[in-house]
Amino acid sequence: MKIEIKINSDTLIACNEVLQQLYASGVPPTEGGKLVKSLALDVADKLDAKAKTLIKKATLFDNKKKHKVTLKYHEAWGLYRTLCLQVEQIKNIYKITLINAMIGVLNQKLS
Repeated sequence: MKIEIKINSDTLIACNEVLQQLYASGVPPTEGGKLVKSLALDVADKLDAKAKTLIKKATLFDNKKKHKVTLKYHEAWGLYRTLCLQVEQIKNIYKITLINAMIGVLNQKLS
């Protein structure tokens, strides 16, 4: 089962920054935490490639254009759980708003 999400450049890059922080974090103590981190790292690779492509094409500031990202159900679930946990550590209000919007989109798609 695949889930398609359409997000703008700013949201994609904000999610990518949150997921890139996972590489520096340690190994979670619980089995569930390890599962979520593993799924999130797979999604991080996918979003990182998409973000780098956007930067290379210089469409970074085209906020009205939506970019389609297709995730498998378990990848979307891992992204949702990770963003829910990591949003508390973000200091920038604009990024918090973008991440919360992404959490809402994922919640609708997963329901």
